[in-house]
Amino acid sequence: MQIGVGIGITPFHFGGGNPILALFAAGEQGGFYDPSTMDGQFVDNLGTTPVTAAGDQVGLKMDKRLWGGRTLAQVMASQPNLVPSQDLTTWSFLNTSGNFSRTANSLHSENSLDGVYKSGIASGGSSVLGEINETKVVLSGSGTVRIVVYSGIGTTAATYGPIFLTGVPTEYKYYTPNTVSGSGGGFGIFGNGATPADCTVHSASYKDVPGNHRVQATAASRSILAREPVGGRRNLLVNTEEFNTTWAVQRCTVGVNAIAAPNGTLTADALVEDNQNGGRQFYQFFAKAGSSIQYTYSIFVKPALRTWIRLFPSTGGEVNGASQYYNLSGAGSLGSGSVAGSGFTNHGATITALPDGWYYLTLTFTTDANTAVNINAKGSTGDGLNTYQGVDGSTAFYLWGAQLELGSVATAYQRVGNTHDVTEAGKRDCWFWFYDGTDDGDATGNVDFSSVDKLFTTGGFSSFANTTAILFELGANYNTQAGSFYSVSGLNATLTGYSVASRGDASPGVNQTATFAIAIPRTKVVTGLHDISGDLTDLRLDSVSVATGTGDKGAGNFANQPLYFGRRAGSSIPFSGREYLSVIRAGIPTADQITAVERLIADRQGRTI
Repeated sequence: MQIGVGIGITPFHFGGGNPILALFAAGEQGGFYDPSTMDGQFVDNLGTTPVTAAGDQVGLKMDKRLWGGRTLAQVMASQPNLVPSQDLTTWSFLNTSGNFSRTANSLHSENSLDGVYKSGIASGGSSVLGEINETKVVLSGSGTVRIVVYSGIGTTAATYGPIFLTGVPTEYKYYTPNTVSGSGGGFGIFGNGATPADCTVHSASYKDVPGNHRVQATAASRSILAREPVGGRRNLLVNTEEFNTTWAVQRCTVGVNAIAAPNGTLTADALVEDNQNGGRQFYQFFAKAGSSIQYTYSIFVKPALRTWIRLFPSTGGEVNGASQYYNLSGAGSLGSGSVAGSGFTNHGATITALPDGWYYLTLTFTTDANTAVNINAKGSTGDGLNTYQGVDGSTAFYLWGAQLELGSVATAYQRVGNTHDVTEAGKRDCWFWFYDGTDDGDATGNVDFSSVDKLFTTGGFSSFANTTAILFELGANYNTQAGSFYSVSGLNATLTGYSVASRGDASPGVNQTATFAIAIPRTKVVTGLHDISGDLTDLRLDSVSVATGTGDKGAGNFANQPLYFGRRAGSSIPFSGREYLSVIRAGIPTADQITAVERLIADRQGRTI
């Protein structure tokens, strides 16, 4: 039995720095996509809401290949401001109401059409589809305004607002993908309706965000940022320290973060009685397979008014279940253990006294064949007694750290927030993007590989389904796009393993593909080495070459096309699984560089190769 009540620790322990950055030291074309830091990740595709926690959707994933290990803020501080003048009288303007006015640093607008704008300031004078610009203004004043960002001439890429102005200068910052290619690009500051706005513009900037960034405009199709500790998730419950969320209660309420938990954090909740006569409990239904399965349930409890508690995993109610009473006094002792109804088995229980009056309870049981089990804890006034008159407003006991796991052993506690947020004391976090296997995916704008016929791709993946699925692909479809490449899960006849392929102007053929079969969950570092003129594709799994494709690739170089991740052209053969990190680079690095990158990616997966 392992109790384990410390606080989880964080990412990345690979020594010697990040070898991925060296791959792009000369500005090589490609992409580096890393979920392990939230910097450069945004919930929405327009970059208005930064990702802040595991469980957030990710609509914008920035390419970090040119960051050189810097933060996004540091990268943007080094980028030139494309606004040629801060003097608003040099900007273009609209005055549809006849009441618009401006000075060098302020404007007065009385409708949503009146304002100032600066267009045609994109790098080189042209917007490029898929590239991203940072628009940043510092404003103060009264009324409301909006920011309009343009792609090309007369094409609105995004509108932000209303911005409610105050007397305090406030920064507003947006990351906007260009929606078209063409001359133009820029932004404007306009009113936001019939209410007059008086706006002081303290500063304004418009900058390129270097890189080939990944975007998903549809919220339901965004992958989710997630983390699990090294070794994976064992705790099958959710909200294991938040009993006021997905846990239901009966004849009681939950006092949130009432006292310090066994790990010293203020995260233990109170079960507060009402004045009714009857049983009182908190519970969470857990969906399971329709068969008899052995589990171990554990939880930390501290007595208050009540010094007895009952654990009773069941099918619900008092019908079928495994029952165990615990005496929460002194060194702690077990009360009666039994089963109710049929189908369940009580395999035994433990109680361990901990510092500060806490107890650690475990119960191992086997379920019946129902497809759900009710995990609960019930208030009690003595051995065998769990129906009683409550004392309104009194805390019966305190709770923390519920865990349900397969098997007969209670292992170290894992905190689970939402399904995508799992941590364990003393274990590093492994961060990844989770794809649902239905419609998740994203894409860059065009990435120009047309000057090279050799390419390196690698990434850390876990594949959860025996179906063909796109990890990433250049262009809308390998079968119709000359100069394409892909990495795919489950392409072979048994829909298992990984495959990589590439071609020049030759027709697509099976011999251009390298495939190797392995079983689910297929947690691997998947590398492709592609050489069009050499008619070679090499598939490496965990730094070992496992298959080659030597079919004729034709002539020419790779294409200038979007990169699609998770789905073909954003519409078919979706990926079910995890992406821990991805790198795509023009040219093939040295053998030592490739190995170093593969080892880093395995480390991000919590593995050593």
